Amino acid sequence: MLLTSLSRVLFRRRLSVVLLVAVGLAASYALYLEARRNEDLRVREDVKRRADTRHILIRETMDGYVEGLHSLRNLTGALDLIDADKFQLIARDTMERHPGFHALQWVPCPAAPDTSATASHSLTYLPVQFNQASPAAPSATAAFSGYDYITSPLARYFENARHTRRLVVTPVAELPALTGEKSVLMIYPVFPGKNSASATAPCAGFVVGVFRVSTLFGESWKNFAGQIADVMFLDATPGTPASDRQMFYWAADNGPATTRALTEAEFRAGSWYRELPLQLGGRVWLLLHRAKDGWFERQRTNFPTIILVGGVLFTLVCAAYIRGAVRRAALVEKEVHARTAELRQTQALLEEDIQRREEAENLLRSSQQQLHGLMENSPNAIFVKDPEGRYLSVNRRYAELHARQREDFLGRSDFDVFPPETAARMRMSDARVISTGQPVELEDTFATAAGTHTSIVHKFPIIDEDGRVHGLCGIATEISERKRAEAEIRENRRQLESILGQLPGMAFRMVQDGQLVPVYISRGALGLTGHSARDFLEKVVALHEIIHPEDRERARNAIATAVKKRRSYEIEYRIVDRTGRIKWVLDRGQGVYNEDGRLLFIEGLAIDITQRKDAESEKLIVERRLLEGQKLESIGVLAGGIAHDFNNLLTGIIGNANLAGLELPKTSPVHQNLKHIENASLRAAELCQQMLAYAGKGRFVIQRIELGPLVESTVPLLRASISKKATLKFQLQPDLPATMADPTQMRQIVMNLVINASESLGEHDGVITLSTSLVRPPAGFFEGSVLTPPEPAADFLQLEVTDTGAGMTPDTVSKIFDPFFTTKFAGRGLGLAAVQGIIRSHHGGLKVRSAPGRGSTFTLFFPAASAVPIDPTPVRRATATPWKQQGRALIIDDEDHVLKVTASLLQSCGMATELARDGYEGIDLFRAHPNDFDLVVLDMTMPRLSGEETLQLLREIKPDVRVLFMSGYNRREVIASLGGTGELGFIQKPFTLDTLREQIQSMLS
Repeated sequence: MLLTSLSRVLFRRRLSVVLLVAVGLAASYALYLEARRNEDLRVREDVKRRADTRHILIRETMDGYVEGLHSLRNLTGALDLIDADKFQLIARDTMERHPGFHALQWVPCPAAPDTSATASHSLTYLPVQFNQASPAAPSATAAFSGYDYITSPLARYFENARHTRRLVVTPVAELPALTGEKSVLMIYPVFPGKNSASATAPCAGFVVGVFRVSTLFGESWKNFAGQIADVMFLDATPGTPASDRQMFYWAADNGPATTRALTEAEFRAGSWYRELPLQLGGRVWLLLHRAKDGWFERQRTNFPTIILVGGVLFTLVCAAYIRGAVRRAALVEKEVHARTAELRQTQALLEEDIQRREEAENLLRSSQQQLHGLMENSPNAIFVKDPEGRYLSVNRRYAELHARQREDFLGRSDFDVFPPETAARMRMSDARVISTGQPVELEDTFATAAGTHTSIVHKFPIIDEDGRVHGLCGIATEISERKRAEAEIRENRRQLESILGQLPGMAFRMVQDGQLVPVYISRGALGLTGHSARDFLEKVVALHEIIHPEDRERARNAIATAVKKRRSYEIEYRIVDRTGRIKWVLDRGQGVYNEDGRLLFIEGLAIDITQRKDAESEKLIVERRLLEGQKLESIGVLAGGIAHDFNNLLTGIIGNANLAGLELPKTSPVHQNLKHIENASLRAAELCQQMLAYAGKGRFVIQRIELGPLVESTVPLLRASISKKATLKFQLQPDLPATMADPTQMRQIVMNLVINASESLGEHDGVITLSTSLVRPPAGFFEGSVLTPPEPAADFLQLEVTDTGAGMTPDTVSKIFDPFFTTKFAGRGLGLAAVQGIIRSHHGGLKVRSAPGRGSTFTLFFPAASAVPIDPTPVRRATATPWKQQGRALIIDDEDHVLKVTASLLQSCGMATELARDGYEGIDLFRAHPNDFDLVVLDMTMPRLSGEETLQLLREIKPDVRVLFMSGYNRREVIASLGGTGELGFIQKPFTLDTLREQIQSMLS
């Protein structure tokens, strides 16, 4: 009976071994399948994350294109007139900020046939008016030259953009202008700025972004390469033909598909894929992402196989162990009866020992309860392990942190609970504590079903009373929230850095530590100053060092005042960049304070305004020159008018004096008085000539002269006119070319300048230097000159007068050419003003350099004449005896006293006269008897009908009529240009009887 019972027990034990092997193998295979499934899920999640990241990059790339096109639309809409230069300027700027455009175009919208049809009329043509090609595709300029979208299948999308007033994206199409590859257009309608708010505002045109499909969709791979996933771009917009549905295919290994791409069905039939939509400009695009072929298989590890093999081996080992245990159990049962007696003997001893143990256990249980209470209520995760790494105890927080039950840890190692990588990392730190007996602190990150957690783990050894390590304890403080906050801060900082990097100029944050010390500088510092942001942050160069020395104190005071008053500041100052170039910057900033009102730092932005400052300076220069020109013109007109009227008066005075002399006996003492009247009138006439010279209407006898000999000929007169304390020096360059000028007026210039220089010496000894030379002025040579030659010339003769006198301030220099301005008690009136008028009339230039205590230099420039000499005009000499002429003269003048005195003078020469008080009256008299008049004396300046117009009518009556013009202005050039068959002469008012007689004799003899 005992053997039968023992056999049954052995059979049951053997059966349990078989069942254990079966269960172990099944469990090993189940763990293998679960590990493989988890691994595939991890790989699939990685592909999903990569697909989402790529989708965001593509979305940001598209948003960048839309933003660039939107900015271009706004800029063109704000322009009153869109021309090629303006469009290309802003288009190039858009391409620089958003590379990837194949071309940017301006397509004007045809005007409506009438205002009522503005919104409803159809587009009849869509020409590409302006086309800015990408630098990478310059051929696009020629490709779109003369292209009209109305001929393309995309014309209806322009109509759609005009009606919706929004961005419209076209489907993929092959444009005739860009053969060989399909393209996509982004069309933005442009409405004038003042009408853009009206729903019926007329469309001014379209800004069009042209993209090659490979560039449009492949741009995101340039900066962020991806070699894991294949991506297929589909156009899922309703109504899209099946042939146009597949737009682009990106292969992870090769980039844009150059061979036959997969079809949509083949792509979807492959491995697991992720489908993400993208909407833009009325189009709906689908992006299919999937891992490239073989990638899933390459991501698989041997860990599931290790689990399977380990499970099988563990099962076999356990089965062998149990099988041996079964055998030993039979032997043990035989010996049990023998040992029972012995056990009973020792039972009493054991009961005594048990009592002592119970007392010790009670003490231990009390300590354990205290320790358990501390562990369970601690906010930190706590665990205890033996030297082999098996968990002896874990608290509730540790189990919750790893999303497991406490029982899952007890008696098991890290390899039984965590993935191999995590378990190996934990085991390594445990081994260091056990081997060294020293605590360690580390940061550990691990993934659970609830998410990823990061903790600071402090591990320390458990040492017994003999000093041996028999375990370790670990305390983990979770810092996941802190890590996420740090990651968010880093991302926010990255975004802020990106935004600030796109701002024009340099953004900064500074703390005040004696000087302003930067703690942040944006990337724009390099373009503004030539120094990188690192140079400023590492104190290679200081911010205050690049500020122009003349502006440092002003900038420092402005910032200090703003900080003191706790308000923002705005200041313009100059900086010196790394190359030494001076730039103007506009600095705007403000202080940031804490709750106690203490300044934390100063933030601001400095932008380059050099171009604006240059434009403002140029505008001031132009306005100043314009005002000077208007002032000179006004004064010139006034001076010329006064001189002309005064000459008419002097004509009557001199003429009547001459006539009175004819009526007196030759021995009459009154002749002397009349001569004085004539001389005084001639001196007054000279003053009029100076006024006319200032007005640019002086009487000049232009001929070919040489400056050197002309200056030398004035030396005796100069020495007699200047102060005895002045020394004349000459530096006259020989063999200079000639210039075309009036020698009398040129001598007048030399006299006026030398006398002015002599008077500047005062009572002191000094030197006056006259020099001549030939200059060939480069571009910009005459900038800042008092006078600039109106016409360019290759060579100019330079006449320079320099003195060592008192010099002048800039304010005095600006006034010396004003009429009657003087710094001396006895002024000479029109001296330098006449010099300016003479130079202007000779088409010359003038520069003045002077400073108080350093003397003055007047530099004159006259165009060099050609090498061909001009024969001087022969001068007819007056006869020694009075000349009498029989004939009849018609005198036409609007001044009665000029008419009467001229008639009396002609009558004294033996001529009969007929008077007319304007051109119309003279024409009527001449038309009645044209052949009765041998000469017509005609005033140039008259109301109603001028002298030139009267001459034209006289010649219509009698083409060969002789006409003697008279005027207070110098009109020789005008008369020379009149031509005709009749003889023309000219006499300048005022004139004497001898001058008139000589002129008549030359014309009628």
